Amino acid sequence: LDQDQNHQSETVTPKKQGNEHDSEEEKEHTMSINEAVAQALAKEASKREQLLEKERKEIMEQAEIAARKRLENDLLLRERQIALQKWEQDLEEEKLMEQQQQQQSNSNNDT
Repeated sequence: LDQDQNHQSETVTPKKQGNEHDSEEEKEHTMSINEAVAQALAKEASKREQLLEKERKEIMEQAEIAARKRLENDLLLRERQIALQKWEQDLEEEKLMEQQQQQQSNSNNDT
């Protein structure tokens, strides 16, 4: 484990041809393996976060669509229930009227 840590703390420098001494500018641009790994992990985490956010938005949109469809179906069902109740009420009223007419007809025939 110590060897891995020592190895990771080595610096990564660009290979140069000719001049073997790094200038101050090149030293500033060198980074340790740990820094490079950390940077790569941060970039990967950012990509994952973006993908998760996109997936979360898609799931929320699907949930909203499903909820809207459920509400539409509930409304349609309620409308049909009301229509059925109205039809049953109309049918009951029609039966009562027929019975009343029949009773009147019977009482007119009796007289």
